[in-house]
Amino acid sequence: MLQIQKFTFNPFQENTYLLWTESGECAIIDPGCYEKREEDALQKTIEEKGLKPTLLLNTHCHIDHVFGNEFVHRTYGLSPLIHPQEEIVLAAVPRVAEMYGLDYTPSPKPKLYDGKEIKLGEEKLTILFVPGHSPGHVAFYSQAHQLLLS
Repeated sequence: MLQIQKFTFNPFQENTYLLWTESGECAIIDPGCYEKREEDALQKTIEEKGLKPTLLLNTHCHIDHVFGNEFVHRTYGLSPLIHPQEEIVLAAVPRVAEMYGLDYTPSPKPKLYDGKEIKLGEEKLTILFVPGHSPGHVAFYSQAHQLLLS
């Protein structure tokens, strides 16, 4: 059984998700943590639920979806997984932050999705390529649970 919790973070009011399995393995999806209190809220929830973060997933790399990539990397040792066409978007984030007058700690070097599916514990998530909002935008679909995260 998959469980999910949504957080609304940063000045853009972006949705960050925790997705976890019965075994406690969790994915952090689009960590938009901008302020320390947002990092603390995410970390506290992970600790209180006894979760073990094993995946850092970005649906796309607009600034509001990657603010927390460095925090998640530093705290849990995870590198973000992104679609190859999002590398250019991620590379532009420091300039976008400057344009908005926002602080930004650069994201760690990402890993690229290399298939059409990822596993979270025993659960399978299909990676759907849904460009438009961003060139390499993806969504994650669990057929078993009829759940789509986009």
